[in-house]
Amino acid sequence: ERALVYVGVEEGGILCFGADPGTSTEGRLLEGSNAGNPRIAYDVEGLTMYYGPEGKGYLLASSQGNNSYAVFRREPPNAYLGSFHIGTGAEATKDTDGIAVTERNLGGTFTGGLLVCQDGYNYEGKQHIPQNFKLVKWKEVEKRIEDGL
Repeated sequence: ERALVYVGVEEGGILCFGADPGTSTEGRLLEGSNAGNPRIAYDVEGLTMYYGPEGKGYLLASSQGNNSYAVFRREPPNAYLGSFHIGTGAEATKDTDGIAVTERNLGGTFTGGLLVCQDGYNYEGKQHIPQNFKLVKWKEVEKRIEDGL
């Protein structure tokens, strides 16, 4: 739709490139996506795009070093809006890599969309258990964004 592609560079931030043939091969670093932002801790891992109405929406990035998720506006220049965490204690996401979001009505609990986050590790007491995925109602994320994260 915008002919842009975003690339997460683990220790460098998020770069935006033009996707049309003949555009520059120089990437634009998203302000607030690199080491200058104390709320993002490397590695920058998964990226996902929430498509809002009228070309608006959000670019989300998982920040593995502090188990958080950074939110940028979808529309250039992709202003950084803030970061949030998912869950607390044993229910919190940790060492997250992959994320995916959809704005589609999936019915039931997820009528307003869904954010899926890979949880890198889990423990029951001192027992290590397999990683899993956290399913988050998009409306909960959107409320955090509207409240200033």
